[in-house]
Amino acid sequence: MLTEILQSPTSRYRLCMLCLIMMLFYACREDPLNRVLDLAKENRAELEKVIMHYSRDPADSLKLKSAIFLIENMEHHITLESQWIDEYYRNVDSVYNLKLGPVASRNRIRKAFDSIPSGQYYVAQRADLQSIQADYLIRNIDLAVDEWQSGLWAKHLVFEEFCEYILPYRFGSERIEEWREKLIKKYKHRIDWLNGYDQKRNSAYWAALYLNQEIDKEGQYMPPVPFDHTVSYLDNMKIGDCADYAIYAMYIMRACGVPVSVDYTPQWPNRSKRHIWNVLHNNNGKDIAFLGGDIDPGFPHYPSDKFAKIFRHTFAYQQESLFAIKGDEEIPREFDTPFIKDVSNRYFEGIDIQIELSPSIKTRNKTAYLAVFDNQTWIPIHWGQIGKNRKVKFSDMGKGIVYLPVLYEQGRIVPIGVPLIVSETGAIHQLMPVINQTQSVMLKRKFPKFSGILNYSKRVIGAQLVASNDPNFRDSVILGTITRNPLMEYDTLKVNSKDRFRYMKYIAPDNSHCNIAELKIFSETAETTANAKIFTNTEHVGNRSVDKAFDGNELSYYESRDSSGAWIGLDFGEKIKIDYIKYIPRNDDNNIKAGDTYELMYWNNNKWNSLGRKQALTDNITYTDVPINALYLLRNHTAGKEERIFTYEDGVQTWF
Repeated sequence: MLTEILQSPTSRYRLCMLCLIMMLFYACREDPLNRVLDLAKENRAELEKVIMHYSRDPADSLKLKSAIFLIENMEHHITLESQWIDEYYRNVDSVYNLKLGPVASRNRIRKAFDSIPSGQYYVAQRADLQSIQADYLIRNIDLAVDEWQSGLWAKHLVFEEFCEYILPYRFGSERIEEWREKLIKKYKHRIDWLNGYDQKRNSAYWAALYLNQEIDKEGQYMPPVPFDHTVSYLDNMKIGDCADYAIYAMYIMRACGVPVSVDYTPQWPNRSKRHIWNVLHNNNGKDIAFLGGDIDPGFPHYPSDKFAKIFRHTFAYQQESLFAIKGDEEIPREFDTPFIKDVSNRYFEGIDIQIELSPSIKTRNKTAYLAVFDNQTWIPIHWGQIGKNRKVKFSDMGKGIVYLPVLYEQGRIVPIGVPLIVSETGAIHQLMPVINQTQSVMLKRKFPKFSGILNYSKRVIGAQLVASNDPNFRDSVILGTITRNPLMEYDTLKVNSKDRFRYMKYIAPDNSHCNIAELKIFSETAETTANAKIFTNTEHVGNRSVDKAFDGNELSYYESRDSSGAWIGLDFGEKIKIDYIKYIPRNDDNNIKAGDTYELMYWNNNKWNSLGRKQALTDNITYTDVPINALYLLRNHTAGKEERIFTYEDGVQTWF
C-alpha cells in the first residue's frame, strides 16, 4: 500500500507537503511562521486552515507560498476601532444616501468628523493575526493569484513583487472589507477591450492609464482624518485628498491585476503638508509615478518640486526600518511603523549628510533626525543612528533644501545643530550667523510665490478699463488695457485722457471669472472709489460678491458666475477726471502690507531670535543690523499664517 502511495505523483506531493507542514508547525520557536502562529492565540486555527487548504493540491503551490507570506508578515497589521469611527461612517453613509453634491457632502462629512471628541479618534486596536478569518484570506489569495497568473498586466512580476504589488488584502489600519470582487466587477470590464490590441495586450502602462481615467474624481478637497478610510468609503467618495485617491487607485488596480504601490514624502521641504501618490511597476522594470484620478501615468508628476525623502508603503515587515531597531526608544509617529522603506534613490540622486553631535548634547537616544520646515515648525523626514563616535549619517538626501539636525525626546523636537543648506550641486553649507557682521535687508514678502495661486494673477491680463458719461456706455472711451502680469502685487495703470467721466467699467478678459481683489480709482491723487455705486452684469459665486473688489481686503476677491463676458461698473455720481487706477489681482495676501506689524527673526542657538517688531509704512519693510549667513523668518502679527524660511544675500531673498 505504501509503495502504491509513493508511486503516485499526487500522493508523493501530499506526503511531502504533510512533512513540510509538520516541520513548519513543530520547528523551533525562532521559525517565523510558527512564531506568528503562536501570536495568533485562539485565531491560530483559522490561519492553519488557510495553510492546510492550499496544501492539498500541487497546483496551489503559489497560493500556499502567498498564504505563508501574508501570515508571516501579518504581525503589527491592525484595525483601529472606536464607537466614534463607527458613528463617523454612519454619518458618511447617510450623506451618500442623500446624494448630495460635492460641496454639501464635504460640509456634512467635515461636521461629522468635528463631532468626534478630541483624542477619541480610536481607542482600540484589533490585530489581524488574532481576528482575520480563513475564508476571507482564501478569497483574497485566490483572486489575487488568479489575476496575476491568468491576467494580462502582471506577468512580468516575480513572486516577491507580486506579494507587494497585488497580493495584500489591506493598505493601512482601515476596517477590513471584501473589496476585490466588487472592484473587479466595477472596473475590469473597462480595460478588457485592450485584449484585442496586440500592442497593448500585456502592457501594465496602458491598463493603468485607462483605469486611472475611469476614476470619478470631482476634485473637492477634504482635510485628512487621522485614520485610514475603508475601501467602501473610497469607492463612494465625492471628496478626498491625495491620499484618498492614491489608495483608492491602488485598490482598483490591484483588484484588476495591475501592479501598483503607494509612495509618499512625509513633508514637502519648501512648503506645508505631505504628499502621497501611486507608482506603476511597468513591464520594462521602471517605476512610473501617477496620482489616482488626477495625474495619469506617463505625465509629469510635480516635475519642478523638490523632495527631501521618499518612502514606500509595504505589506512586508521591513527589517531595516526604524521601528524594527528602535528598542524601547520613543520615535516620531511618522517612523513608528515597520511597513515603510526608503525609495528616495529611485527618484533622485541624493547625497549622504554626516553630522557630529556636539559634546554639549546630552542624550541617551540612539537615533537623530534631519528635519525640514513646514511653515510653522520643524518636521523630521529622515533618521540616522548615532555612532560611538557621536557621528550620524543620513543617506540619500534631496538637494536644494535646508535641513535642521534634531532629536525626538518626550514627544517633542529638540534641535541639536545649525541649519544646513544642501545646494543643487550637493555642496553643504552651515547657516551659522555672524553676529558681528551685519547687513540691511529690504523685504517685500513673507512667503514665496507658488504657481497655483500665481496663475490667478494672470486673470487680469487683457482687461480693459473704459469710461463714459452714458450709463449704457454708448460713446465709451478706453482708458487703458492691462498688458502685464502684476505677479500678485499692486500695479498702476496711468490714464492719459483729460476728459471727465461719471461711469467706468472694468471689463474682464475671457475665462477669468472677473477675478480681481482690489480696484482703486484715483482722481487728482485722491481715491474716489469709496462713494461710488457698484454694479455688475452677472451673479457672483458663493460670498465672492462684487463689493469684495472694493473692501480694502487684498485677500478677498470678486468672482463672477460666468467665466467670460463679466464686468464691474462704477457710478461716481458726478463727472470726475481719472488720473490713474491701482489694482491687485487675486492673490495670497503675503505681500508686505502698510499698517501691518511684522517681526524678523533669525535662527541661532537652536531657536528663533527676534530682531524686533515693526509696522510697515509701505509695500516693503527694511531691517538694519541683521547678522549675515543666517536663516531668517518674517512673521506678520496682524494677519495671515503662511511663513517661509529664507536666506538673504546681495539684496536677494531666497526661499527654502
